[in-house]
Amino acid sequence: MNRISVFIVLLFISLASAGLSACGTSGCPTGGIWSDWTVTGNTNCSTSCGSCSSLYYTRICISELAGCNCTGDTSRYIPCNTDVCAYPSQKSCCTPYVPMVIDGSYICGPIPVDKSSSTTSCCPTGGLLSDWSLYGRNDENTAWIRTRECLTTDVGCACTDNLIETSTACPCPTTLVDLTDTSCNTVNYAEAYYSNIVVNDTKCEATFSMQASNYTNSGNSEKYIYCGHDGNYTSSGTPIILFQISPNETKATTCQFDRPFDCGAISTESTAHPTVPISFTCDLEALTWQYDYNGWHVTGYNQAMILYD
Repeated sequence: MNRISVFIVLLFISLASAGLSACGTSGCPTGGIWSDWTVTGNTNCSTSCGSCSSLYYTRICISELAGCNCTGDTSRYIPCNTDVCAYPSQKSCCTPYVPMVIDGSYICGPIPVDKSSSTTSCCPTGGLLSDWSLYGRNDENTAWIRTRECLTTDVGCACTDNLIETSTACPCPTTLVDLTDTSCNTVNYAEAYYSNIVVNDTKCEATFSMQASNYTNSGNSEKYIYCGHDGNYTSSGTPIILFQISPNETKATTCQFDRPFDCGAISTESTAHPTVPISFTCDLEALTWQYDYNGWHVTGYNQAMILYD
């Protein structure tokens, strides 16, 4: 590509992506924010003069990752080797271009103008940021870390918020809701026992100690649903845990129950109040606890008691 053609391309790009002024507001600027035009594919011009050939240029909507759509074309052809062909060439310029002087240079023009972007973009206050990445352990395995990008740096719009977030604690909640509001009660079961989860911050795992006891008060009128409470080890004779389901789960109701207990190793007459740990793993994308036994995302729980003898 000759010197004049380089000038034309640089002029076209500079007109298309001149330094952006401040918007004065945050959020999406009207029309979005485009990258500079760049040659895509073959970079060699097939003719030596006259704007007789073109190169293929593309650009990307850099604000799209922040939810800000752009208006305008994503690609276009721009003439290359635009200097006027010298005698004895059969023609000075290829159609539709004609000889003209632009900024002191004799070229085959006019310079193409991008009319597809009807608005002039601007720098939003604070810049535009990508979404956060998923959490992961840092190289030293001492903390959880997530990152995001400033999408507008290359067009001169700096971002003011942090690009890195670090936490020594597991990013999932430190507690799960105690279902004491009877919202998950049924005619047979009611919330009876709760202890908070114990979180392993390094592994982002948590446990809750489920009771296998067969006794809650001296009258024995209310019981945890303990192993073999009905004299057998059928499904109705194993402890129940009630769950409040996370909104990101597709369930018919927000309350579900499960029987995760292995009653085979638990005495039905135990007075030692044995427990079995119920485990959860942090979903690092949804940032909610996932019940390990069947994969439910849960926000609360409570061990049920039986409402009949």
